[in-house]
This record gives sequence, C-alpha cells and structure tokens, in this order.
Amino acid sequence: MANRNRKVFSQNWGALVHDSALSDLMALYEENYRLMRRLCPFLPSAELHCYQSHLPKGMDLLLNVIDCSKYTSTVQLSYYKPGHTRSSFAPDLRIRIYHDARVAEAMSGLIHGLRYEKRAERELAASWKLNRFLYKWLGFCVRQGHQFSDHVYGVSPLPIQTNKK
Repeated sequence: MANRNRKVFSQNWGALVHDSALSDLMALYEENYRLMRRLCPFLPSAELHCYQSHLPKGMDLLLNVIDCSKYTSTVQLSYYKPGHTRSSFAPDLRIRIYHDARVAEAMSGLIHGLRYEKRAERELAASWKLNRFLYKWLGFCVRQGHQFSDHVYGVSPLPIQTNKK
C-alpha cells in the first residue's frame, strides 16, 4: 500500500496544493526524509560540522549540521559558490530531521526570488510550498549524483540563519 501511495504522490509532486490534509503534508515530510537519507546516509550519526558534495560539472552542495541529538537534527542545506554573496547560496534551507519519526521538514529558507520565511510566520499553504520545494530540490540533487560523505568540509562558509527578526 505504501509503494502505491508513493507512486501516486510522486506523479503529483508538482501539483499546486492549498487545502490538503495534514496527513498528506506528513507524507511529504516522509518523502523528504527518504531523500535526505539518500543524500546523507550517515545523517543520524553526523556531528556538528559542515559537509560538502562536489560534482565536477555542477555546483557544490553544503550541509551544515547545526544541532544534533538522539532524536532530531537541524541542518542547513545550500548550494555554495566561493566568494559570492548570501543570495548566491539560494536555495538555502534550514531543515529539521526527526530520526525516530523518519520525517524531514523545511523549517525556513531562502529560495531565489522569494523572501525568507520562518516557520512561526507560515500558514499551512506556505508549509506546503516550502516543503514541496525541498522535495523537488532533494530529488534533483539525488538525480544529479550528489551524496555527502562523512568527510568534514571544515568551518561552514554559510551565514547561519537565525530566528531573530
């Protein structure tokens, strides 16, 4: 049953959703978790470091582990071009990963052409928009061949998103 639902969900990933049920949003969080684990298989045991995925003909992808505990991790995922401004990091998303529930939620982020949105200021429709973007982006990164190794990149060059106004 789960595979059948996943197939239907995958076929509709680009559909505009405004009034969908919370259970559908949770299914999206589950797909985001599955894709995050494909990008970063060692994630539950990741330490507070920055990791890099480099492709010869693509942009570098950085994963900055901001917070890590037994049941959750908070990461910042972004493209990276050395020597560029913060806007060149976009998309730049803060993601909360719940290891025990096997879900990943985009908490806040900067997407090209869109303003930075914090979780507390969003409505359900905005959660759909941000997490649907995360789903598409993660799928794209996986298809491109991105995958993080447990080799530490070093100090993150990314400006850390804060919850302050």
